[in-house]
Amino acid sequence: MGNLRRLVMALIVAVSMAACGSGGGEEEPPKDVSIGGDVTLPPSKGGTTTPPTPGGGAPATTAAKGSSAATTAKPAADGATTTTSRSGSSQTVQTTPSRNNAFPAMALQGYSTSILLKFGVESGLEPSAEAIEHVRSTFEGIARKPVRVERVTLTASPSTRRWKGDDAAAVARDRLGENDGGNTAMLRILWVHGRHDASEGTLGFASNDLIVIFPQRIRHYSTPVLSAARLEKTVLLHEAGHSFGLVDLYLNTGRQDPEHPAHSSNRESVMYYAAETSAIATVFDGPPPTTFDAEDLADFEAIRKGAQRGARR
Repeated sequence: MGNLRRLVMALIVAVSMAACGSGGGEEEPPKDVSIGGDVTLPPSKGGTTTPPTPGGGAPATTAAKGSSAATTAKPAADGATTTTSRSGSSQTVQTTPSRNNAFPAMALQGYSTSILLKFGVESGLEPSAEAIEHVRSTFEGIARKPVRVERVTLTASPSTRRWKGDDAAAVARDRLGENDGGNTAMLRILWVHGRHDASEGTLGFASNDLIVIFPQRIRHYSTPVLSAARLEKTVLLHEAGHSFGLVDLYLNTGRQDPEHPAHSSNRESVMYYAAETSAIATVFDGPPPTTFDAEDLADFEAIRKGAQRGARR
């Protein structure tokens, strides 16, 4: 009987202690639940924007660590651009490889404070001073930032040399350097002996931040009335126009000549297709144009004000 009484008392004490442990105080709310009142969030730690690289796609914005709202743009295969949205879904915008050019944004937008026209001129050749100054002053007005000129003398190539894009890129990289993401956007210009590998009627070509001019071919198509210096003025500005995004190599206005992509359909524009070919001496009624037209200038201004690649302006 005594043992039974002691067992009952022990059970009563245990139940009382359990009740005291679970009651009496307020339950602590979960740490992620607001109890009320104003909530002050920590300051947002925004991402960083890296300067674009020519041929490397649009500027890429990297979200701060821990953020899930990153939006990135990067080149995909065959010149396409893959954009990753906030939700993690992706959208691929198909473009041609020739439009994979970020130099217009680098040069005209706030990524740079100045532009450098860096010439690599082979021995025995002499670019027209008027042509160089015309391009320099034109883009200084368009970009609204200083544009300066430097020159490096290169060993002369054989006059029979046929230049491919990769050959020109290698020479430019070795002798003129590359854009390094600094405050100066560099447009590299090779002034060389020889001709384009694909066509002897090509007077020059542009690939992103690199221009190649063939002055021997320009002289070949010059006349007593139409001097080589006058043609150089047209050809150089035309190729610079390509490097800076014309026509529809950066924007997507839909105004490029359907028969001659990346060119203007306006004969009064220096971006007309004949301005870089042997047709320069025969197509125009008089001397070829040496200025951009109103549509060209509107494209440049849209890029300068921040238009992204593929925008309609």
